[in-house]
This record gives sequence, structure tokens and C-alpha cells, in this order.
Amino acid sequence: RKNTEDRDCETLQSNTHKLSGSCAIFGASLLRQTLSNLETACKEYDEDAVVALQSKARDEWQRTKTALNALYQIT
Repeated sequence: RKNTEDRDCETLQSNTHKLSGSCAIFGASLLRQTLSNLETACKEYDEDAVVALQSKARDEWQRTKTALNALYQIT
């Protein structure tokens, strides 16, 4: 029986994989790479890397969102 942390990491890995694919469609290559690294860290149960990459992904998402908003002039 898996513990809660293992299931949480598996859920994060699955969601990260889906988001990474969406990033590829939109050309958000830096965010996609960060999410791919996060997915790998989840697979390896590397808690320190997961925490660091989650923070990096949030930062990269803000940059990506700003760029997409400017590109499509979304307010």
C-alpha cells in the first residue's frame, strides 16, 4: 500500500506531464523544460528537487503568462 506522499507525487507527476504537453503546443519551451524536470524529480521521489522545481515552474509560469498576454493583448 502506497503512502500519501507517494500518491501525491504520482498525482503531481501526472499533472505535470499533462501541463508540459500543453506548454509544447503553445511554444512555452522554458516552462515545458522546467515541468519536464519536475516530472523526472517526481518519478525519482527527489523531494528537494521537487520543491525547487515547483518554485521555478511558478516563476516561469508568471513570465510565460506575461509574454502570452502581451502577444495576444489579453487584459
